[in-house]
Amino acid sequence: MAEAMGVAGLALAIPGVVSTMVTLVQAMLSRFQDAQAFDSQLAKYQKIGINLSQGLMKTQLELAARAAANPKVSEGLKIALDDCFRDLADAVVVADKQLEQSFARSTGTAGNLRRTFAGKDIALENAFQHISAQQDRFLSLATYLHIVQSGSSTFALTLQEFRLHGRKEWLPISDISICGATEEREGRLQRNASETTEEPERRLQRDIQVIVEERDYHKNQKDDVERDIISLLQLLEKTLAPDQSGIPRCLGYQQHKRDDVFELIFEVPNPSHFQSLSHAINQKQTTKPLLPRRVEICKSLCAAVLSVHRSGLVHKNLRPRAILLSSTTSEKTRVYLTDWTRVRTIQSQSSRIGEHKWHRALYQHPRRMGVHVEHSYRCAHDIYSLGVCLLEILLWVPFVAVDSELNRIMGSDLKQLIGNLARQQELAERYLQDESTMTRNGDNVRAAYLELARTTLHGINSHASEAVIKCFDFAAAEHQSYEDDSSEEVVSKIVDDLNKASLEQTGQSNN
Repeated sequence: MAEAMGVAGLALAIPGVVSTMVTLVQAMLSRFQDAQAFDSQLAKYQKIGINLSQGLMKTQLELAARAAANPKVSEGLKIALDDCFRDLADAVVVADKQLEQSFARSTGTAGNLRRTFAGKDIALENAFQHISAQQDRFLSLATYLHIVQSGSSTFALTLQEFRLHGRKEWLPISDISICGATEEREGRLQRNASETTEEPERRLQRDIQVIVEERDYHKNQKDDVERDIISLLQLLEKTLAPDQSGIPRCLGYQQHKRDDVFELIFEVPNPSHFQSLSHAINQKQTTKPLLPRRVEICKSLCAAVLSVHRSGLVHKNLRPRAILLSSTTSEKTRVYLTDWTRVRTIQSQSSRIGEHKWHRALYQHPRRMGVHVEHSYRCAHDIYSLGVCLLEILLWVPFVAVDSELNRIMGSDLKQLIGNLARQQELAERYLQDESTMTRNGDNVRAAYLELARTTLHGINSHASEAVIKCFDFAAAEHQSYEDDSSEEVVSKIVDDLNKASLEQTGQSNN
């Protein structure tokens, strides 16, 4: 293995790097020959090793290596591929070293040849996650490489099939931009259901309303950003039944008339009546929905977040101003998530870009607030944001309110709680000057939310209170492994509490 490691550092051409990487993986797999029993970690390593050395991933690597010689492929993309191959090879080297150390630690007394793992090896798990992240990065590049070779993307919208018309407008009290559009496609229309003859194929046209989200980029990052967008849309396309998932149907993306912006286009679901969650909660002149209705909105939001995680993504931007409520004639309200500009795959590397705007930071995990964040983004951080949103819905009191001039201000109850906590800690008054300074201490913000859940919300409904607290407790487990980061189980428990909240008799007509 040492010789292979030395070769990996040489300035080889792309095919040479691929060949070297396969050699590295085969050397890593040889360590499994003496193992008499596998736990889940070893099984994952063996599976990924086989895939890289002789499975579908090896085929993909070889195809990408040959495609790099295509004159249509830019030098920038070739360099990105070369870097990706080398980083994947380096990840294999690190993983092999961790395997060697783990096997050595798991060997018992002298003469004991049984090499198994007792418990979970964190270093080994981190090395596996690094390989997985590099694989995801390669697959994203391979997808884009195929698009470059074929000359088109099925997600790229053309003027012949899609046109925005009119001005883009922001929904009231929201970060959701809406615009009218015309969509055209090829198709045939049957004369009626009983006839078998069809009219000749022609272009079908429909006028729709769409959500437009802008993803800007620096000119030297255009290819990288476009690859990210295509990878995102591929994952969203696999999401079944968009109306049920809480993910609006994505029509594709297009280049903005400015050179440094892509536009992601989502169809507005049920365009008869829709508004942002923030707008609904901020309406002082309307009656607060009954608790069962608020609980249904919460359950719909839970389902939407779970759909994102099941798609292998983290959303990173859950907040009421980016949540769309769509109402039907039966008064059933469905929740749809918007703002997909920061979404990434669960296992891909985090850029650790935090949130410095106070009105957005309020919905972020304490370790994700500020410009310099402490933690990489995980599913648990989405669950924390979910908890804040559930608390706001169940109380039906805005945490980010608007004044008479539509300026953002912090909700009075939340502001008072954060201020009280700061004074108890004898912080200087300068930390209480405005919302920006008050939200610098993320732990105080979290403590204020917990206080609201344990007192005000508990007074309304104890099960609703438990649902919110479960979100914060799950997100507080900061040292859990990636396997334990799955939101499936905790969301199921949260929904169970919400169902109990609907059934619980509180004796009040409108809580």
